[in-house]
Amino acid sequence: MPRALRDSPFLYGFHDPGGEQTLLDVGTPGWVLATEAIGHDPNDRSGADYRRLSDRDLGVIVRLNNAYNPGGTIPYERDYSSFARRCANFVEASQGAHIWIIGNETNHPIEWPGAEWNWGPGWPAPVSPDKRGEEITPARYAACYRQCRTAIKAVAGHAGDQVLVSAPAPWNILLTYPTNPSGDWVKYFADILAAIGAGNLDGITLHTYTHGAAPALITSDERMGDARFKHLRYHFRAYQDFMAAIPQAMRGLPVYITESNQGDQAWENTNTGWVRAAYAEIDAWNRANPQKIRSLLLYRWPQVPNDRWGIEGKAGVIEDFRMALGPRYQWTTREDPWAALNRRVTELEHAMAAHKAALEALMTLAADAAALRKEAEGLSSLATGAEGVELRGQFERLKDQIDGLKSLLDYHPEPAGLRIVDKIGKLPTGPAAPYPHRDLALIRRIVIHHTVTAGDISPEKVAQAMIARGLPGITYHFLIWADGTIFATQRLDVLTGQTGSAEANREAVGVALAGNFTTDVPTGAQMASAARLVAQLLEQFGLATESVVGRRELDTTASPGDQWLGGAQYKTALLAQVASQVKPDGGSTPEQLQRRIAELEVEVAALKAQVEALSGQKAHLTGIDTQALPLQIRLAALEKTVGVQTAEIDRLRALLADGTTARVTKPHVVDMVDRLPRHSTLPPYDERTRPVSMIVIHHTDTPKSTTVQAIAEYHVHGERKAADGSVVKAQWPGVGYHFLIDPHGVIYQGQRETTRSYHVGGDANDYSVAISLIGRFMRKNYDGTDRAPEDQVPTPQQLRSAGQLAAWLMQEYDIPIEQIRGHRDVWPLATVCPGEHWKTGLAWHSRLLEEVKSAQPTGGTRGIGQRTKLYLLFWDHGTAWAEADWRGAQKYIARFRPTVGFAVEDALQAQHVVIVGGPAGVSGQDEARLRSVGVDVHRLEGKDEAETQRLLDELAARATPWPGAEVQPVSPAPEETLEGFEGPPEASSGDAWTVPDGWQGTGLIAQHDSPTATEAPPKVFVPQPGAERGEVHE
Repeated sequence: MPRALRDSPFLYGFHDPGGEQTLLDVGTPGWVLATEAIGHDPNDRSGADYRRLSDRDLGVIVRLNNAYNPGGTIPYERDYSSFARRCANFVEASQGAHIWIIGNETNHPIEWPGAEWNWGPGWPAPVSPDKRGEEITPARYAACYRQCRTAIKAVAGHAGDQVLVSAPAPWNILLTYPTNPSGDWVKYFADILAAIGAGNLDGITLHTYTHGAAPALITSDERMGDARFKHLRYHFRAYQDFMAAIPQAMRGLPVYITESNQGDQAWENTNTGWVRAAYAEIDAWNRANPQKIRSLLLYRWPQVPNDRWGIEGKAGVIEDFRMALGPRYQWTTREDPWAALNRRVTELEHAMAAHKAALEALMTLAADAAALRKEAEGLSSLATGAEGVELRGQFERLKDQIDGLKSLLDYHPEPAGLRIVDKIGKLPTGPAAPYPHRDLALIRRIVIHHTVTAGDISPEKVAQAMIARGLPGITYHFLIWADGTIFATQRLDVLTGQTGSAEANREAVGVALAGNFTTDVPTGAQMASAARLVAQLLEQFGLATESVVGRRELDTTASPGDQWLGGAQYKTALLAQVASQVKPDGGSTPEQLQRRIAELEVEVAALKAQVEALSGQKAHLTGIDTQALPLQIRLAALEKTVGVQTAEIDRLRALLADGTTARVTKPHVVDMVDRLPRHSTLPPYDERTRPVSMIVIHHTDTPKSTTVQAIAEYHVHGERKAADGSVVKAQWPGVGYHFLIDPHGVIYQGQRETTRSYHVGGDANDYSVAISLIGRFMRKNYDGTDRAPEDQVPTPQQLRSAGQLAAWLMQEYDIPIEQIRGHRDVWPLATVCPGEHWKTGLAWHSRLLEEVKSAQPTGGTRGIGQRTKLYLLFWDHGTAWAEADWRGAQKYIARFRPTVGFAVEDALQAQHVVIVGGPAGVSGQDEARLRSVGVDVHRLEGKDEAETQRLLDELAARATPWPGAEVQPVSPAPEETLEGFEGPPEASSGDAWTVPDGWQGTGLIAQHDSPTATEAPPKVFVPQPGAERGEVHE
């Protein structure tokens, strides 16, 4: 008889059906793994029947893939919800399986959606820049897995299924990201588990192999030769590296090894003992460790075209496998036969008792039904007589009760996972006339209040205080305590007197934060709960973050406190948290909206059919209290759902008709232009004379705690000179950056985009916009101390906001993605900005471009087809770069105005690339990559830097950008100079934009983290002693 999970107590098995008879011949029904490419059409309801396996007591595992290469083992991020729905449909339509894997080897590019790579000789690389595919980062996989697991477990009969996490590919280093720059496969695995979280998964799968057919490799502890991975194993025991990385809270989960073989080579068709050694190794692990490995599946049984790992027909391997079956290794704890028999008897007794109870209940219902029919016949005869009037009165009273219950269905206390305490209808009310009701379609804004009380004042006390003022009851729809607890206090369709404006009351939902924020600010827990609640409300009513206002913005009151718009400005922080949780409809494509509309129309049609059926049933039960009331409640809920879905269809159609779906929504920006300091005597910055065509990324080269105010103070009033007396930085008219982004992702605007501010140097100031991320993204501080790893790169919130802002600027100014440049890419002689990890090391440049692409409506890149005409490519090895060649190329650059840079990835977007220097700089392999995608490549290589400069100068003099090119009559551009700056940065003090450690500006003081006066500690800007809290905050 099949087990409940359709699993097996044995370790043995094969990847793919076909070899199961080998297991059954010796009475050892092990495992079979089936892999399915199911797509992500949410309307596809097909499935598969695995009972031919499970009915023979074989364990069944099914791996659910979106597709195979290049479709992606899971789809693009935009399609995760559709894929989850498809998984649930497949599970619902399938029989004989209850264990499912979501995806396969997601750290391998061959499994990424849209990926087409060259796997021939040499280092793997995409066949073209647009064929890299969408990387499946830990965050992406976790998001997809959670949606799929939730959808599968919601299917009737599958709540107890195991939904397993995909195995990563061991020894694969092709996926890197800021916190995993080396591509460590075990760290990737651990990051996925951390992103999913304990309690949110059912089991784990692993893959492990040897590099050869020798049985000794199974127990080998040989480590990797690469110094970065010398702590990791090179053969079969790589599985132990993964097991060690499983968090303690997940050590009770089942683990399955679902792929294993002899490595890159095909199975050696001899009985080497490899298979026996492998199963003995896993059995030894299970005997010694509490976390059991439940399967070891050999990859793979069938002979498949273009796949060299088939076992079928290889007599030597099959004989080895049959001999391995001899010990009948099991992962389960072996149970005494008599104990098993007693347990089975007990199970049957419980089942018999349950069946008996169900039978008795059915008999009772049958008797009740007969009585009800008799009562209905009597009521029917009474309805036409004198007593009919009384019965009709009873029915009207019943209808009133149903209407009351229906109104309670208008609000669900815990939307989208929010923990909300429902106080609706349970709070004190006064003698005044109750608040009127309104149409939910009128809601257009969310109003934030503070209670001017303790942070844990009860909703009852708030209601009583308002009753004492002559109001009918509490005016807020929600109340949030300092600890983050949310109370629902009024139904959303209740129109309360929360402000002095009747119009505002009619269209607002009131959210009150318990506390007095005249001088204090809400707690972190309170802000987090408020952000989640507000985000939910914005999504529910189709509103943008601009709809969130404080009461003081509507009438004459201080609520929600002086810190809302002034001082700490917690409105900005709240909206930043809200924006991180709300994806505006502007990010949807027309196709996605059309698909969603179709889904909703199907749901509405089904719901309407249910409503009509229930309405017919209701007519037969009119007047029968005990049956009509629950039926009316269900009917009311369905009618409400139909209304909501219909409204959503209308809203999406309106968006589609409006033509705004292909636009990037401008992120929320705090306008500081008129609030930051300006120089009192210098003339203001000039306006641009050329259109914006480049976005330049900076770091502020300061601690992350430095405020926008402090940076502006230094740009305006700071002066620096080198040891020889030359000017490093003069005073400036205003802050140099157009936008600054703090570590929480809040965006501040320092200058209008039309302003030609000092941020990059020379001519580029006239056509570039600056985005500066607050932080010092360097390996060391200027006192020589090491910086913490997390401080060497921007925060995820900074990168997300920078990506959204850059995508919007690209749209507004028609800027191609290759024109997102680092400061050092434009002015390398003067700066290392935006830090040492820009394109090397942790290389957060690529992560930023990912955020830009994800912020765009189609997930693509505006302007990607606008290839750069000429790219001058220099080498940059992190610790050294082509400085001499750069200096020697200045006449060439002035003559031809090429795009200049150090990244092969950027050069792939060009029509023509001129490489400066020999293959010791930009390698021959990189040159071949450029040629393979159709780039016209030329290399200028002299025997030394002086000869290379001579070659460049000759080209400039002949007006030919490469040997043999047509003459390019381009007028020389003005020589680049840096306003207020002369010479390269001093290595110990940063560049002209760096706020020096220890600098004291107006209203600010630098304080030491250490009392040691001889040290040069990192600066932390704080209010002067005695200043009011929040004085120096923006």
